[in-house]
Amino acid sequence: MLHSSFGKGSADFGCSKVVHRAHLHDGLVEVAKRNGADVIIDSKVTKIDYQNVGQVKVTTQRGKKHSFDLLIGSDGISSVVRRTILPEVQSKPPTGNCAYRAIVPYDQIRKDPVAKDLINKLTMEVWMSDKSYTISYPISAGEDFNMVLSHHRPNPVNSVEEVDMQELRDTYRDYDPRIKRVVDMIPEAQRWPLMVTGPLNTWSSPSRNIVLIGDATHTMVNHMAQGAATSMEVRLSEIVLPLPNHGNVI
Repeated sequence: MLHSSFGKGSADFGCSKVVHRAHLHDGLVEVAKRNGADVIIDSKVTKIDYQNVGQVKVTTQRGKKHSFDLLIGSDGISSVVRRTILPEVQSKPPTGNCAYRAIVPYDQIRKDPVAKDLINKLTMEVWMSDKSYTISYPISAGEDFNMVLSHHRPNPVNSVEEVDMQELRDTYRDYDPRIKRVVDMIPEAQRWPLMVTGPLNTWSSPSRNIVLIGDATHTMVNHMAQGAATSMEVRLSEIVLPLPNHGNVI
């Protein structure tokens, strides 16, 4: 059993900030609006026309239509945009490695005589064994203990699955008693696939009026909880050739 603890603001790793992705989304929306973006919610795109028209035209599930000079497909691993311009591309799990995801309130852990020793400080914890590991870290300003629990299945997992909680607990039954007690507190969880997309021959449409970024184009099996960090590091300037006039962009 291997255990590593990474302290908050450690001099060895620099100042670290861990936020819940919902709070990150709220912040990004606020900044986008402040810079003039028109944010339209409840508008899942179901159809995209781009080949025989000057602009890209999208239709939402509610039947609304919008037109844009440039469409940026940052719609994740199940990207509608990618399926439109590259229908032959399929995301696949490279191995039987997959992960449970769960959240346990810190207040619940503090009440446990064994587990409370694990959270004296708000740190990122990694526990590793032969065929599984757990990564945990504080989110929501230290209110919640977020967990990613990696493990292996005999066959690749292609979609999110409901799981038997006893199966989850049995996977980590030989772990250190402190983290095992936290695992036993998980009320419910799902098994998530770890997928890979690409490499692709192109990230854009032939006329360059559609471009893909993020998990829509280069999904990878991230470790050490770096999935969200990787998505933030994708820079549009590296993907789209400089345009004299960006026009209307979604």
